[in-house]
Amino acid sequence: FTPPAATAYDSFYKKSFTVIKDLGTLDNSTPGLYTVVYSAKNDYGFVGTTNVYVAVTNISDSLDLSGWYLRQATPNKVAFVTKIARGLFMTSNVGGVDTATSASAVVAALFAVTSPTTIDFGTQLTSAGTLTASNQVLSLAPADTTLTYIITSPSSVFSNTAVRVLVKQ
Repeated sequence: FTPPAATAYDSFYKKSFTVIKDLGTLDNSTPGLYTVVYSAKNDYGFVGTTNVYVAVTNISDSLDLSGWYLRQATPNKVAFVTKIARGLFMTSNVGGVDTATSASAVVAALFAVTSPTTIDFGTQLTSAGTLTASNQVLSLAPADTTLTYIITSPSSVFSNTAVRVLVKQ
């Protein structure tokens, strides 16, 4: 993956500024979800940044995990998974929280499928703060696709010991 070029433009002063790409730990040879940070500073020292998430994977483009998932078969603990690109997905409710009683704790997050048995949330900025996870497993058993993981941060929003098991419906 080669990050695309970007331009920062101040529409008030009608001036362009240099954009710096921070590739962080991006490693094109190691499957995972990586963050590339783009930033620019104007003449007055104001800085703008944006994150671009990159899935490094050799998983087949035909793999599509999109659909509704239930956390441990509890009807109000639902998440919708959407395919973004080859091996890159977004879940609407990473915590698998009860959407009827904890709507404010519903947090979307990206994940990469890095092998037929592994998913990776990487380290990413979400509406709840910086999210990380561990024990990230994908089960593709026929008629029983399951995502299993533990959210390790932010602990202020999620219990960092709760195993989340989301089963595709």
